[in-house]
Amino acid sequence: DRFAYVAMEGERLVGFADMDHEGYIDRLFVSADHQRMGFARQLFERLIQDALRNDILEMTTEASITARPFFQSMGFEVEQKQSVICRGVALTNYRMRKFIQE
Repeated sequence: DRFAYVAMEGERLVGFADMDHEGYIDRLFVSADHQRMGFARQLFERLIQDALRNDILEMTTEASITARPFFQSMGFEVEQKQSVICRGVALTNYRMRKFIQE
């Protein structure tokens, strides 16, 4: 019940992304060896196409510190800085939102 994609380089998996039907992007990941090569942008553009086809008016995510600049470059705005506990460690992330226009 999700939109999900993988990015491949030949036979090698280099990234993946998924979004639910409410527009929440749960995961968008590209391996460190394949960043800044357009894979994340291509994955994101597929999710935008799904959103448009399914009348999803906005997309949200909770981006890590390192993912925040990518999402901002895709038109997301920070709604709130958050501190979440993962395996006993406090991590900073950002709740972000993008309103979709055709």
